[in-house]
Amino acid sequence: GLFAGKYMLVVMEDTLSGKVSYAIADTPTGPFSEYHLLYQTIEHTLYNGAYTYNAKMHAHLSESGNYLISYNVNTSNFSALANVNIYHPRFIRVREVLQP
Repeated sequence: GLFAGKYMLVVMEDTLSGKVSYAIADTPTGPFSEYHLLYQTIEHTLYNGAYTYNAKMHAHLSESGNYLISYNVNTSNFSALANVNIYHPRFIRVREVLQP
């Protein structure tokens, strides 16, 4: 794929921003490129006090050009703790699209 031979770091920018982003490097220790936004989470608009964190790419479950990424959701609102829809991991697929 586009990043063959490179290392991809997938993060939640600024820990709780909701921005699932990636950076690229030639070695596993960097230096890494600037972040590029892949996905903006929406759970903070759906659930009272919700925030997202812990974005990770699962290379062992991904294919070349088709990446599986997970993130988690929690809430800072004590009354929302009863809503079980908040507490499960979310998964997104990111597909590489090459322009001609």
